Amino acid sequence: MSSPFNPRDVEALAAALPPEGVNPVGAAARGVLVMHAKRLTPGNYSQMFGTGPAFRTIFFPNLGTSPYEGLIGPNTGLDDGFFQTASIALLCRQMGNVTSRLRPQILVAKADEDLRNYSARIRQNSHRFYAELLKLVDSPIRTALAAFRDEPARVAARGHYLEGITSAAWVNAKMTQWTGGFWPDRDWELFNHYAKLTALGCSVAEIDGAITRIVQQGLAVPAELRAGAWHRIAPWFGGDLRGEDVGDANGPMLATKCHVYPGAMYPACISEDNSLEFTALSQPGTGYRHVPSSSCFAPGTRVVMADGALRAIEDVGVGDEVATPTGPRAVILRPQPLRGDRVLERFEGTSFAFAPSHPFVTADGDAAYAAADPESLARSVPTLGQFGIRPLKGAELLRRTADGKTDPWAAPPLRTVPEERPETLYDLYLAVGGDGRSEYYAGDESVQVLVSSEVPRFAAAPETTAVVLQVLEQAGPAILGALADVPEESFEDLLTIGLDSMARTMLPVIGHELTADPRAAAEAETVLVAPAQSSASPEAMAEAVAAAVRTFATSLASAPEGYDRRMGVLVEQFASRFAPQFQALLALPWRSFDLAEADITDVLALTLYSVELFRRGPVAKKAEAELTLRYRGLSTTRRLPIRPGSPADRWYYSVDDVAYFPEWSEPDPDGSLWELEIAISPDAGGARMTLPLPRDIAHGFQAFAAPVSDTSGAVVGHAQFDVRLLTLEALATEIRDHAAPTSRRDVAERLAHLAAQYITREFATAVKLLRFCAATTRTP
Repeated sequence: MSSPFNPRDVEALAAALPPEGVNPVGAAARGVLVMHAKRLTPGNYSQMFGTGPAFRTIFFPNLGTSPYEGLIGPNTGLDDGFFQTASIALLCRQMGNVTSRLRPQILVAKADEDLRNYSARIRQNSHRFYAELLKLVDSPIRTALAAFRDEPARVAARGHYLEGITSAAWVNAKMTQWTGGFWPDRDWELFNHYAKLTALGCSVAEIDGAITRIVQQGLAVPAELRAGAWHRIAPWFGGDLRGEDVGDANGPMLATKCHVYPGAMYPACISEDNSLEFTALSQPGTGYRHVPSSSCFAPGTRVVMADGALRAIEDVGVGDEVATPTGPRAVILRPQPLRGDRVLERFEGTSFAFAPSHPFVTADGDAAYAAADPESLARSVPTLGQFGIRPLKGAELLRRTADGKTDPWAAPPLRTVPEERPETLYDLYLAVGGDGRSEYYAGDESVQVLVSSEVPRFAAAPETTAVVLQVLEQAGPAILGALADVPEESFEDLLTIGLDSMARTMLPVIGHELTADPRAAAEAETVLVAPAQSSASPEAMAEAVAAAVRTFATSLASAPEGYDRRMGVLVEQFASRFAPQFQALLALPWRSFDLAEADITDVLALTLYSVELFRRGPVAKKAEAELTLRYRGLSTTRRLPIRPGSPADRWYYSVDDVAYFPEWSEPDPDGSLWELEIAISPDAGGARMTLPLPRDIAHGFQAFAAPVSDTSGAVVGHAQFDVRLLTLEALATEIRDHAAPTSRRDVAERLAHLAAQYITREFATAVKLLRFCAATTRTP
């Protein structure tokens, strides 16, 4: 027996409208689609024997179930393969959000583009899925639909509903509302009328016919809600799929894993282990990962020689003199990195191409450098940020004039040149003086602008430079020896993995020896290649370091092909990872490395290395760093004054103290994580770094680098810091030592010796144990 039909029930259904911003049906529909993608995450963690755990269980161990998942395929036409590929893009995009070491290798733009495309396909195929959930998810619409319990009742309801919204009375009433400005939710109401009709069983053709009649009567219906188009949109879906949709995988993404090699003194540990494995060669996410390389110029780029002549950069040799703002300067090294898979950039109207992170010298001097990708430059070349880095867009550069002088030159718009695919790129390194500047003019036949070599400004950190050079001199042969049989295409990949492991484990092992009694640490005494600190003037010390840098660069140029590429790559990768750590160690030598594991920790100590903004911020002498930890509703903030004295007063911020958080405790095992937020106050235009901290800060220490974003999500800066886990006893020792004088020279010499010793001993083992994380090879 059929249910009685009551027209008032149709009127109640037509009037039912979920809130546009907090639509429970839309939220449920999106949630089910994302849950389905999570459940279909492909692949397994690799292991020597058998099949390792599924990535689905690694990243989503607490994934629930939904009775609505079975409705997806029949009502969208999207198969399991679609959701598998979507899950890969989601995970890789979130790795780009929350990882520190892996982030530079994640192809964020590719993941964003793919997620836009996946979102578009969902919107174009999901109107019936949304209509099905209107019948199932608690809302006024479900209540109204429940009145039509059988097909005869639904047939009658369809007819009455269609007749009502195509009637002249309804159309005229809506036209009056629209012209009077009293129908602000027109689009949302129209879409939900169509969705409710679909839930009653109307076909697309029937609804299209009704829309046509409505439009013919003069109602203003936007194009996307007209016949043939409305079922290809999904206003309930919200924004595109984004990495945050899989934020419950943050903990596994950030986890550190340690591996023990038989006979090794220490385990080889690497942070973000699951993320590295998921994106390794032959694993699901490998298409979203690449190994970044140096930033230089394409062959054919013209360099201004000392006599004013132009020469292709690949034809400039060691010993040749080039023009600089201070006169002729000899080339002592011509780096020749491989381009890899990087896409080059070019200014409109010019013919020379360059990598996105290559530094150009600016005209105003407010921020000394500009790059198409300032974040990559800030990460890869330590110390340049201390002079200010800004985007190339809108920058004023320095163009060489015919008489050998320079004029300001507004940088034209940039465009990518994917057709430029040289195997090798080129840079020049000049015989630097005490200021550490290595700058020359590069461009095409018509315009040449002042550029910087892609090297640190060592004069900004002479002590750190001395330590880095000493470690490379002592440990470099062991590192290169461990990778001697690695093919060229995998060298940088495995080097990166090995160095990341060293950066993760070295300081917990050697840190407590850095401030030991000199008599007890006699074996750690090392004479640095340049003085770390002495009674000499700063100028004399800078010149001594410059001489050491020139000697080191000259040694790279002595290779048979004129450039020791592998050693050059090692220098770049080592400096980007270790120079910030070393600089913090020497600036704050009183910090304790008597570290604790999480279960016995009393205090989390946070050391902010730097915040580099790519736009002007507050004046440093009036600014503070705001460091906020959040966990499950708890929020606690520490404020530290900015240390003045940076050459780029409103672009670079550092502190000379530590923020202590006794509120920190080991997170619960349910997946909740502490979140750290770093901002510069007074407000720097909403710029802040937000990063979840890993649950397992193994061995009590970890260093991080992360982007600073504005309120729109655009990257506007770069932050680096480390965290240490301390007991109250270690904290008391640190406070005591802070007040006592410490010889930075002694610390620098021990650091150079101990770091070189540790890396020499442990690097090869780390590469053997962690090679499975590589993006280019699965064998050493």
